[in-house]
Amino acid sequence: MAFGLSATGLEIKRLADIKPEIENVLRQRLGNSINLLPETVFGQIVGVFADREAEIWELIEDVYHSQYPDDAEGVSLYNAAAFNGIEIIDAAKSVQKNQLLFGDVGASIPINTQFSVDGNPDAKFKTRNTVILVAGLNAIQAINFAIAPDGGSFSLRHRGFVTSLIPYSATAADVQNALNALVRLSGVVVTGDFASGFTVEFDGADGLQPQDLLAVQTNTLTEESDPVLMTIAHDQVGEVQGIVDLEALETGPIDAPIGTLTVIDTPVSGLTSTINVESTTIGRNRETDVQFKARRKETLAVGGNATLEAIRSRILNLEGVTNAFIFENDTLETDGDGRPGKSYESVIDGGTTALIAETLWKSKPAGIRTHGVLTESVLDSQGVSRVIRFSRPTQVAIFLSLDLTIDPVEFPSNGALTAKNRVLSWGNALAIGQDVIVYPRLISQFADIPGILDVRVRIDKVPVSNTPGDPALDDNINILPFEVASFAESNTVVNAL
Repeated sequence: MAFGLSATGLEIKRLADIKPEIENVLRQRLGNSINLLPETVFGQIVGVFADREAEIWELIEDVYHSQYPDDAEGVSLYNAAAFNGIEIIDAAKSVQKNQLLFGDVGASIPINTQFSVDGNPDAKFKTRNTVILVAGLNAIQAINFAIAPDGGSFSLRHRGFVTSLIPYSATAADVQNALNALVRLSGVVVTGDFASGFTVEFDGADGLQPQDLLAVQTNTLTEESDPVLMTIAHDQVGEVQGIVDLEALETGPIDAPIGTLTVIDTPVSGLTSTINVESTTIGRNRETDVQFKARRKETLAVGGNATLEAIRSRILNLEGVTNAFIFENDTLETDGDGRPGKSYESVIDGGTTALIAETLWKSKPAGIRTHGVLTESVLDSQGVSRVIRFSRPTQVAIFLSLDLTIDPVEFPSNGALTAKNRVLSWGNALAIGQDVIVYPRLISQFADIPGILDVRVRIDKVPVSNTPGDPALDDNINILPFEVASFAESNTVVNAL
C-alpha cells in the first residue's frame, strides 16, 4: 500500500504498519537471529520508536484535515471557513441598561463595581463607567376630579398592575394603601382629597427616579348620577441619583428580571442601594463547532467575503446586536417591499448605528446597493463618503393579560411578579420574524412556579381585557419577517386568582 499524499487523498501509516517495518530494518542490519520479542531490549526500542512515528503520522493527518471545514475543529475550522466569508458567531455578554443607583450625594461609584441578582448570586454584572451620585428628585403626580363625587369608585394602573377599587368616600390614606399594595410600589405618599385632588409622591424605595404616569383603569365615579371626569398629570418628573449601564461578568444568556438586580457585591462608600427597571439585553454562548458546520452547509452558496451569511455573522458579533435578518433582491426590478434591483436590506435589532454602518460597508459586495430606512455616512480608505442604509425591525406591541388560578398555599408571594418577568424575558428574546406561540412556548415559562393550577390567556396586537374571568383570547400572534414582537411591562398584566 502507498502511504502519504496521492490522488485519492492522504493515507497514513498505523502502528501495525510501522512496527513490522522497523523490525525488518533491524533484521537486515543485525541479522535474522536478532531477538525482537517485546520483553527484550530491542523489542522495547522497536515499541518506543513505532509509537513515536505513529504519533507523527497522526499529526500529519490532523494538519491535512484542518484545511477542510467538514473535518476541521476549533480555530482550524474557523480559518478554513473564513475563505468562504463565514465567521463564527462569538459569545456575547448580557447588558443591563439604565441601572439605578442610590446613596449619598457626591458618592463616586467606580467602574467595575459588581452587582448580582437577588437569589441568583452567579448572575453577576459590573458597571461600565464611573458615576457620581447627585441629589435626585421624587416623582410627584396629581389626580384631579372635575367635581367631588358622591358615588361610585375607581381603580388605578401602574406598570400593568391594577389597584383594588377605591370608593368615592376614600381618604388619602386609602388611596395610598391601595397604591402601596401593588407590586413594585411600597413608598408612595398620598395627600389631599376628592375636592382638591390627590397628590401622589413616590418616596422611599420608589423615590429619586422617574415613574410611569398612573393611569385610570376603571372609573364609575358620579355626582348626582353624572359621570365625574378624572385626570392624572405629572407635577414633578423624578430624577435619578445615578444611572449606569452594566455588563455581565461572563458571556452567555444571563438574565436579570426587572427589579431583581439589587445585591451590591462590591461595597462602595455612600452607595446604599441599586435596582434594574428595564429588561436585560440577553447575551449568548459561542456557537459550537457542530452549530457552525450546520449553519455553513445551510447557507453557503459561493465563497467570498460578501455572502449574506458572512454579513449577518459580522453584524451579530457587534456589541448590543440581539438579532439580524437580511433580505436580498437579486433581480433587476424593484421588489414588492420597495427594495431596488440588486440590493439587500439588513434588518437589525440593537447595536449602534455608526458601528453597524461601518461593518456593512466593509462587508458590502461591490456594485450592490444597501437598502433601508436609516442612513449613515462612512468614509472609505480613499476618503470618499459612502452612504449605507439599513433598517430596524418594526416593533409589534403585544398586549397580554394572564389569569392564574392558584393554590394559595403553594403559590409564592412573588409568584405573579415572577410570572410577569418570565414572560417579558421570553417575549423580548424572540427573534426577528419569530411568531408568538402561546401553547406550549409561552405557557411553559411558568412550568416551575409552584401553585399554578390553570392559566387563562388573553393576547393580541391590540389592548385586551385585564378583567379577571373574561373569556380567553389565546390565538398565536403572526409576526412578519421584518417585524419583532415587543413585550412591555405596561402592556402585561398578571392576575392571581
